[in-house]
Amino acid sequence: MARHKNFFKLIILPGGISVVLLLFMLSPQATAQNNAPAKLVKTGSNPTVFYVNSNGNKIPLASSKIFLSYKFKWKDVRTISEQELGAYPDALYIKLSNSKKIYKIENGIKRLVTQEAVALLNLSDKEIFSVNKTHFDSFKTGNDLLAGEVNTISAKADTESPSFQLDNSSGGCTEDASVGGRDGCVMYQAITEGKVSLCDSVQDEKWKSACFGSFEGDANDPFSNCRKLDNTQYRNDCFMRIAVKKKDLQLCQNVFSGSADASKKIECQANIGVVANRPDLCEKLPDFAGDEAKATKDSCYYSFALINNNGSVCDKIKDGSPFKAACKKFILQTNQVQAASQ
Repeated sequence: MARHKNFFKLIILPGGISVVLLLFMLSPQATAQNNAPAKLVKTGSNPTVFYVNSNGNKIPLASSKIFLSYKFKWKDVRTISEQELGAYPDALYIKLSNSKKIYKIENGIKRLVTQEAVALLNLSDKEIFSVNKTHFDSFKTGNDLLAGEVNTISAKADTESPSFQLDNSSGGCTEDASVGGRDGCVMYQAITEGKVSLCDSVQDEKWKSACFGSFEGDANDPFSNCRKLDNTQYRNDCFMRIAVKKKDLQLCQNVFSGSADASKKIECQANIGVVANRPDLCEKLPDFAGDEAKATKDSCYYSFALINNNGSVCDKIKDGSPFKAACKKFILQTNQVQAASQ
C-alpha cells in the first residue's frame, strides 16, 4: 500500500533542502517483493485490523469488506500491544491503483493534492500507499489540498520548488520551462513511478540532484545515486536529502566529515530535527542575518512549526525576524482550513 515525499514535494527545509516519499502496493503480490515481510495486526481492545507494510507504515482496514477485498486471511492477523501499534507511523498519502493522483489522508478523509501542491511535496515511494478501489472509496472526499497549505521556507524556496502542470485527465506532465521543462517532467515521472533509472536522463545537474535525492541507493551505500553527480554543491544537496529522508544523524556525520563541511553537517542535522520532532537541533545553526535563503535558527524553527503544525515553536523565532510573523500567520491559516474541513 505504501510506496514521502510527495506527495511529491520539495518540502523546503532550512537552506532549501527537501524531503521525499515513494509508492508501494497493498497486496500480497506487492509485499512479496520486499525484504521485510508486511503484516496484519490489531490490538486486544480494538477490532480494527491494520496493514503494516515492509517499511513499517500502517493503514487501517476499517471493515471486513476492505480486508477481504485484498484477499487477506483472518488467521494471519496478529494481536499486539497498543504501544507496539503506536510505534508504526500512520499512512499520510494514498493513491488509487493504476492512477497517478495522490491524496492526503486526514481523519478518515481523503484530499486530492492539487498539481501545485504536488510540486511542493517531496515524496519517496515508501510513503504513498497504493490502495484498491474498495479501500479508496471507504475514505470520505474532502476539499482539495492547495499549494497554500504546503510548507515552504522562504520566497526563494517558493521560486525554486517545482510547479509541474499536470494534465488532470491523464495524470501526465506538461513541460514548463520555469520549472525544469522536460527535466522537471522526467523527475515527476521518476518519483511517481518509483523508477530511479529515469533520473539518468535528466540533463540539468540541479534537477538531476533533486531526482536522485528522491531515491536511496543500494544497501551498502545509501548515497550511491548521489555520487553520480559531478557538481559538488548539487551532490551535497543530494546527500542531505537522503540523510533527512532517512532521519539518520549519523549519515550527516559520515558524509560531511571534513572540517570544511562543518556547516553542512550542522545544517543536515538541523533538517533532520525538523522532520524528526527535534527542534533542539535548530539551535546549532547561526542567527538570522538578513538572508532568508540561508539556513538559520529562525528558518529552522519556522520550518519545524509549519511541518509539525506546532505554533508554540514560532515563539522561539527572534522578534523582528520576517519568519516570526509569517510563522504565526501560516499556523493560523492552517488551523482555520483544518477546522473548516471537519
